[in-house]
Amino acid sequence: MAMLGFQSTPLLVFSAVVAFVGYWLFQLLRARSFFWGLPQPPNHSLRHGHIPVFHDVAAKFPPGTHPQHFYTYMSQKYALPGIFYVDCWPFADHQMVVTDPDAAMQILTKTPYPKHKQVEKLLRPFTGPDSIAASNGERWKMNHRMVGSGFTPTHIKPMMGMIVEHVLVFHDTLRKLAASRESFSMEEETAKVVFDVIGKIVFGFSLDAQRNGSPLLHDLRSSIDPATATLGGSSWKPWANRDAKKQLAELKQRALLLGGHGTTTDTFTFTTMFLSLYPDVVERLRKEHNEHFAADLDAAIEQLVAKPNKTNDLEYTNAVIKETLRFFPIGFTIREAPPGVEHLDWNGRRWPVRNCMVIPCAHTSHMDPKLWREPNKFRPARFLGDEGEATHRFAWRAF
Repeated sequence: MAMLGFQSTPLLVFSAVVAFVGYWLFQLLRARSFFWGLPQPPNHSLRHGHIPVFHDVAAKFPPGTHPQHFYTYMSQKYALPGIFYVDCWPFADHQMVVTDPDAAMQILTKTPYPKHKQVEKLLRPFTGPDSIAASNGERWKMNHRMVGSGFTPTHIKPMMGMIVEHVLVFHDTLRKLAASRESFSMEEETAKVVFDVIGKIVFGFSLDAQRNGSPLLHDLRSSIDPATATLGGSSWKPWANRDAKKQLAELKQRALLLGGHGTTTDTFTFTTMFLSLYPDVVERLRKEHNEHFAADLDAAIEQLVAKPNKTNDLEYTNAVIKETLRFFPIGFTIREAPPGVEHLDWNGRRWPVRNCMVIPCAHTSHMDPKLWREPNKFRPARFLGDEGEATHRFAWRAF
């Protein structure tokens, strides 16, 4: 009996290994076969899927580049249609990339798909559970009502005086930095003023990051460094965010600081980059500002504070911001099909969506020559006049 038991142990181990390998091969075949017959990048491997392709594309960009740019590159290089699929299993669910504006409109507005479960998993360490960026359904509606009311033009315009006060500090800082002729990070300086403004709007007091620095801002920015987060998960370091998390938990507003400071900072920084490259755009901006405001800074400030709605008349300024957001949209979402939904009907075909990360990639739409004339050129005038009105209303999705 002892001998039988000894002989059966290797047999059991062997059987377990065979069962495991068989199960893994079955899962591999099932995952890869999903993509057969679907539009996708070339070189889909039974062993690796599109992982080598995705890796090669990512290697063409600087570290920290947003994945939106990878999908745009694949879409253009391989002439992929408005919906295509990417296979990075087992590191991520099947990816269904949606770049056509009509198809994107279906999953975002007509029959809104809920946010993918991976979104909540990624954001939870930074924003806590049930944040507006990761919640769905009634929870999202409640969050949106609470947060959105504080950032409507009706609420923000009367606070123009306070905003101008912080911007003037920023203005003086930039003058000193320019006079020093030393290089500096525009993104870091912009983050301070944005942090101060949002802190004042949301909490009623300034965090004073511009004048005195802010450990809270430092910890917060460290926690959301692009190097610490990926599409499939997070390597968030709780000790790096310990102080920020403690203070923000008391304020109950982590999501507002995270979202507000990052998106505004990035947009302003990219705008200044474009303005440094296009002096003709700067000239037209100044002309518009001089037409609506006094040339003297103090007088212009008085006008702005007294009549904040005058900013609505700055059509070209608004077009510059929209053109910046076309190149660098701040919105990126990952959705999943609602329960019971198996396919998306588009362009005379049924596209499988079950168990997919549905990615409506705005950047790819923004760079599509079928939707935009000279998409790689910074040209704010595309949003004005007849050309602006002729643009597909869902072709520009910056948020």
